[in-house]
Amino acid sequence: MEYDIIVGVTTKNDASTIAHVLTTIDKALLKLKRDTLILVVDGYSTDKTKSIVSDTKLTTEFRLITEKGKKGKGSAVKTVLQKAKVHGVSSVLLVDGDFSNITVENVLALLKPVVAGTYDIVLPKYSRDKYDSLISSQVIYPLTKTLFHTPIRDPLPGEYALSKKAVSKLLQSSYFPADQGIGIFVTLTAVCESLNTAEVRLGSKDHTSSQKYKQPEEHLMPVFNHILREFIKLMRYYKTFIKKETIPKVAKIGKQQKKRPKRIEISEKAYKDLSRDVIEDLDDYAEAVYENLNKQNIMGLKVAWLNWLTIYFEKTRNMSNEKAEKEIEKLAAAFKKKKELLNL
Repeated sequence: MEYDIIVGVTTKNDASTIAHVLTTIDKALLKLKRDTLILVVDGYSTDKTKSIVSDTKLTTEFRLITEKGKKGKGSAVKTVLQKAKVHGVSSVLLVDGDFSNITVENVLALLKPVVAGTYDIVLPKYSRDKYDSLISSQVIYPLTKTLFHTPIRDPLPGEYALSKKAVSKLLQSSYFPADQGIGIFVTLTAVCESLNTAEVRLGSKDHTSSQKYKQPEEHLMPVFNHILREFIKLMRYYKTFIKKETIPKVAKIGKQQKKRPKRIEISEKAYKDLSRDVIEDLDDYAEAVYENLNKQNIMGLKVAWLNWLTIYFEKTRNMSNEKAEKEIEKLAAAFKKKKELLNL
């Protein structure tokens, strides 16, 4: 059967959230009145995720399969895109299975511009807690803003709406990662391959993976490795784009919602115990990042990031999210000032 839209939901141990995610997507798709398929791609869950998916009552046709290839989120996403290509779909939406406060409005805001043929890729801009997305806000966002001149504030959002053209472009790439590097791969491919891109303003995103931020060693550390490894590959592959100072077009759509994000708890001590106190300020951090990017040294980047986080936590401890956002913009400005240190 051919479908107009496939919504790919990637899961791994999301028993507490997956039923809500699926029923919300189902309600949204019914409003679009298209031939649709919800494809749940599971990453070898060991909890009740798969049984809950099977027992969930939906109006939209849905299937549950296991990701193909090397274990990792990138493999799950690739499985969705390959299925989309086989079925000749015009639009794909990728959704994280732990998106606990997803709404019908979220789904439609992401999908409609692609379904209408206006854009090839739509990314969400979420309202984030100051301690959410620490890899994105404290290293990837300053780098993508500086090197790729992209205004995308949330380069690792988890959700993406994609056109048939975007699906084809991603699948053609030899840099398609099997792991958590998938987010930066999708974003930078969109920017550097001149896909018609938009960032839609949405409300907050609550996701259960943020509960793991308290103790970074088990969850965030390996994810950091995946993301920065992929970033370095793409940075070097797209070095001509960077050297030409190309400014991509990214449309800003939607109205910013005012709902405050859920507060995220972190353990400052846990991060401090992993750091080595070699970073003193913004400039030190920017210099260390470029030095280690030049060496393609993931461990050096991780040490610099951990050291910077201890400073960021101290500076923003009593700040609102809005004031902390200004500190992140100061960080981006420091990266821009030290940009000449990068050797490509």
